[in-house]
Amino acid sequence: KERYLMEASKQRVVYFIIFFAISISITNQFVTLFETTEARYAEIGREMLVSGDFIEPRLNGIKHFHKPPLTYWAIAAGLKVFGINNFGARFFGALASLITLIFTFKTTKFFVSDEEREFPVYILASSFLFIAVSKIVATDIYLTMFTIITQYFYFNQIYGKRSVYNSICIGIFMGLGFLTKGPIIFIFTILPYFVLKIFLQEFRKVFDIKSILLATLSFTIISLPWYIMVIHKNPELLNYFFKVQTVDRVATDRFHRSKPFYFFFVVIFTTFLPYIFYVVRGIIDLKKLDKKVWVLLTFIAVPFIVFNLSTSKLATYILPFYPLMSVLGYLLFNRYFNIKSFRIFLYFMILLTIFSPSVILFYEDLKENFLLMFIISIVALSFLLYLMKIKDIRKIILTLSIFFISVMSLSYFVIASIEKDINGYYNMSSTMNRIDPDKKIKTLVYNNTIPSLSFYRNSLVVMSYGKERETQFEDNNMYKEYYLTNDDEIKKFIEINKEFFLVTKGSYLKEFSQKFGKNCQRLFSQKKSNLYLCK
Repeated sequence: KERYLMEASKQRVVYFIIFFAISISITNQFVTLFETTEARYAEIGREMLVSGDFIEPRLNGIKHFHKPPLTYWAIAAGLKVFGINNFGARFFGALASLITLIFTFKTTKFFVSDEEREFPVYILASSFLFIAVSKIVATDIYLTMFTIITQYFYFNQIYGKRSVYNSICIGIFMGLGFLTKGPIIFIFTILPYFVLKIFLQEFRKVFDIKSILLATLSFTIISLPWYIMVIHKNPELLNYFFKVQTVDRVATDRFHRSKPFYFFFVVIFTTFLPYIFYVVRGIIDLKKLDKKVWVLLTFIAVPFIVFNLSTSKLATYILPFYPLMSVLGYLLFNRYFNIKSFRIFLYFMILLTIFSPSVILFYEDLKENFLLMFIISIVALSFLLYLMKIKDIRKIILTLSIFFISVMSLSYFVIASIEKDINGYYNMSSTMNRIDPDKKIKTLVYNNTIPSLSFYRNSLVVMSYGKERETQFEDNNMYKEYYLTNDDEIKKFIEINKEFFLVTKGSYLKEFSQKFGKNCQRLFSQKKSNLYLCK
């Protein structure tokens, strides 16, 4: 009977992951790349593919060493297979989210019974942060994937069958995580492990000398060759990686990502509903919980504390502990579930659903999609009313998961319609490509930095007076053709290009025309910047 239940659980997880894959992928082509994060990563991947240089990442022609290259390699691979488009840029990120769900399922065997292993997968897949990041072109979904895979082999060594194979895999996948976002991978893996070694006997003497050496060797082989190559070509990089991208990112506001101390608390409470309430209840009753719950809490609390102490904060930083938090969320939801308190949450969601169509008052473009928003509201309301009738915990988790995924996926169709209000440039670029399909007319971005234009044009655009770039690693002046920092350089561009596209805010057009004596015709308008043709 247990074997039958386990096989049935596996089968349901397979069907669910297929459903999740379709849901997150269906809008990936239609939704614009958002500035600046998605556009930046996608453009670096495109430049890698076009130039054939997979060692030194470049953003708009300038070396860009903010992150190691694995994410860029994955993006470039997607663009190679599917073409230079939104879907290609997002494909391997979506695939990474599926692998994350698979390894979350594999990891559950150490914490829950066989017939219950599917439910943490449902919880993770329906958390708002996980769904959103699965569709974003950035490093965080890849880091999350390598984190849960590494954690799986840690737990397999501790609670499963001890083997040097676990050690080698830990080294390999931690190395891949290091190639994704540098030493951050250690905060989610090694650091909690060493904290637990202090308190729990089963975490001591887990790895012998041979296992440690094999893990170190496999990590070194995977992670260090790229670093050695780029540091050899750019000797200043060692200090840059250590001081600027590690110390300054944690201890200073150099990257303008400072947030209040409660920032990550708000992120968790708004993206892990309703399970976060049960996690809080479990923390209150901590002394009554078993040892494995303490293990999960440690793997969550340690990175949470580290990131909370850091000056630089982004919501996506904490995603790598969401797989284990989903396991914890299921255990505590199962322990503390109360139908009355859960219905209070449902009443809140029903009110939110009823009033959600009112957002059209703030976005004029949404009036065209009122029917779609109405359909989304009806779908959401139907799910919620159905949930009001369910009392079985497991059925509630599955239904709630399908509800969140479905509504989030449908909502992306709405997001696609308000691109002009959310800093996206797909439609603007399409206008440029229709007018100039051969890419003969150069593009000048004035007082801004918009890498998605380079991506959608499949040709570098010229940035002037935009975000200050780090050019200390350039060994020639070729980058200056696309990075203008003063009026004389802009005048030279205008002298060479008698006709060009100008992308700037409407408020800057008069200043530009007076300075440089150009008449520009507006071709496309949107909130952040407009498109002009100057002659």
